[in-house]
Amino acid sequence: MLSLCTLPSMTDPVIWLPYVVFFTSALVQGIAGFGGSLVAMALLPLVWEIRTAVGVSTVFGIVLTMFLAFQLRAHMQRAEIVPMVVAGAVGVPLGVSFLHGVEVRWVIATLGVILLVHAGWSLVGHKAGARVGRWAAPLAGFVGGMLSGAFSTAGPPALMYATARNWPRDTFRANLQAFFLSTSTFSLVGFVMTDVVTLDTMRINLTLLPALALGGWLGHRISGRIDQERFRRGVLVALLLMGCNYLFRAL
Repeated sequence: MLSLCTLPSMTDPVIWLPYVVFFTSALVQGIAGFGGSLVAMALLPLVWEIRTAVGVSTVFGIVLTMFLAFQLRAHMQRAEIVPMVVAGAVGVPLGVSFLHGVEVRWVIATLGVILLVHAGWSLVGHKAGARVGRWAAPLAGFVGGMLSGAFSTAGPPALMYATARNWPRDTFRANLQAFFLSTSTFSLVGFVMTDVVTLDTMRINLTLLPALALGGWLGHRISGRIDQERFRRGVLVALLLMGCNYLFRAL
């Protein structure tokens, strides 16, 4: 487990990468309402082991989604959120077990597939204007819960569902924050019990908190001042390339 005692010297450029990653992930989440944990989990394994990355990202995910959920609370739709949250609660413990039951390279490979499926489907599916009924909410929640428990990335199935439902922009952001907050909280319980989240990872959280706070605040402030669709597609293309990179590394 990586701790502050084992972090490189402050003169080593590597130590600044987590600050940049969490600032960027919070900025993305603040602007688009999603993608923060995906960005973090796509980059942090470059410097940390996967368990450390998951542990630190989970705690930060809760802090960030709490802030955004509070800001967007007036736009939440309980009829959409509740089925996803309940199903997600069932999926999270299965995902936690998956994290501890496979080799790291398979975890990385699966993460690559998740990124590719999410980015590819969203880029094509959004353009096609596909729609689904609320019957798909529990399925999206269950799979999202499993991914949250395994990789701290509940986003792909929830985003697929949200895009297919054609939620308005603020509703899109608000509903996703509520779902992400619930799955992150469920995951946190399992990660504490299985020593993925420890005092060491919490110390790292405290050290990197300024980067997260600045990114989240700035992202929320500028969210209404840029072309959301253009930015969303740019993020998805970046995640598509990251997914390819992880599959290449795992093979």
